[in-house]
Amino acid sequence: MKLTLSVLLLLACLWRPVQAEPLVIGVENIHYLPYYASEGDSYIGFAREFFDMFARENDIQLVYRPLPVRRLYLLFLRGRLDFKFPANVLWSQDLKQDADVIYSQPVVP
Repeated sequence: MKLTLSVLLLLACLWRPVQAEPLVIGVENIHYLPYYASEGDSYIGFAREFFDMFARENDIQLVYRPLPVRRLYLLFLRGRLDFKFPANVLWSQDLKQDADVIYSQPVVP
């Protein structure tokens, strides 16, 4: 089953006791500040602070993988990433037509 950050809250509760490796979040390597931006392999902005805070509070490790948008979708849909952020049911529908993707409520309105 393909997952997005929509189930990060649920998985953190279930995954925490057995988590051995960090969860990998695929993120867009574009500048969309103040929400997010990538500089090389680093990821900054509101989304980074939000997910880092969540990870600290739930004792989980996260790794951010900034990628070009199309490659981000392809790697996510092939199961090479645990989550993808941002996500929207209306984006790249042609790529997701055969995928089972679960979406969260919006992180930011």
